[in-house]
Amino acid sequence: MTDRNEKKILQFLQELSVKDLKQDTDKPTVGRSKKLVTKFVGLKKKPMRAVFKTKSGTPGSKRVWTQMIELPDLKEVLDDKSLSPKEKVRLGVAGDVKVTCNCPAFRYYGFQYINTQLETISGKGTNIYPKERNPDLRGSLCKHLHNALTVLPFYINDIAGKV
Repeated sequence: MTDRNEKKILQFLQELSVKDLKQDTDKPTVGRSKKLVTKFVGLKKKPMRAVFKTKSGTPGSKRVWTQMIELPDLKEVLDDKSLSPKEKVRLGVAGDVKVTCNCPAFRYYGFQYINTQLETISGKGTNIYPKERNPDLRGSLCKHLHNALTVLPFYINDIAGKV
């Protein structure tokens, strides 16, 4: 393999979009995510992260989990005067993403580890392999993050209003 091809492959591996992460989510998680209600609650500027809240799917629980979706490409186009805020956010959402969720599944089922290895973790990663709960490293997202990434395009106007 030539150095040029190696660079292309490494660049591809480092650039994962919303679509890529969602496609790698296992089917049972996708099914469970469809029952959840996720809402955009704000935008953190450093680093540029869209913040979502999702009510727990556990019957009777009042827990709410927080998902952070970092949009590195949005930061790159913020100073471009030729684009409207909505266009900037569309470009940010279409580009690379980094994710995190504060639910136990993200941590204990290995999604934090997997995203650390893929370099798609927003915030603190981990090198603790999930040998008990997900030794085959199935999936890449918890149901809360899958749902947040699913509704992300519907909140482009809201995010643009905060940019």
